[in-house]
Parts: sequence; structure tokens; C-alpha cells
Amino acid sequence: MATAWVDIDVEDFYEDLTPGEKLDLIDLLKQDGLLPSDPDDDDDEDGTVSLADIEWTQMIHKITSSRYRLTTEQESMLINLAKSL
Repeated sequence: MATAWVDIDVEDFYEDLTPGEKLDLIDLLKQDGLLPSDPDDDDDEDGTVSLADIEWTQMIHKITSSRYRLTTEQESMLINLAKSL
């Protein structure tokens, strides 16, 4: 069997990951003990993140990164939602 060595820059690799793949990477680093586990994590018992968790994280990230593009009405809706919790 042939073996090939490829030199990949970690930053290039990371930039090409999807948000879901980045979450998977975080889980792997936690399992290896390279990142502390968060006791408040909503991960499943085996440390995996569900598809719903990934979609939620992506949605929250999109809202956060688009904060300055929100209309006053959209911002008020989010404020009222946060106050109701």
C-alpha cells in the first residue's frame, strides 16, 4: 500500500471547514482533553452535537453577524424574546 504525505496549513484547513465541521472538531478536541468540557453543554451523553444544535448555532451566528443590518422591528422582536425568557 502506498503512503502519501501532504503538508496542510492548519489555518487553511480550519478556514475551509463548515460551521458543523468546526463543532465536530471542538468535540474531538474535548474528547482528547485538549479543550475543557463545558458542564452546561447541551451535547448528547457521548459528546456529540445533534443536527438541531448545529442548525441553532448557525442561526444564532447569522443573527449575531448581521446585527447592524436588522430593522428596528426585527431588533425589537429579538429584545422582546430575550426579555420573555
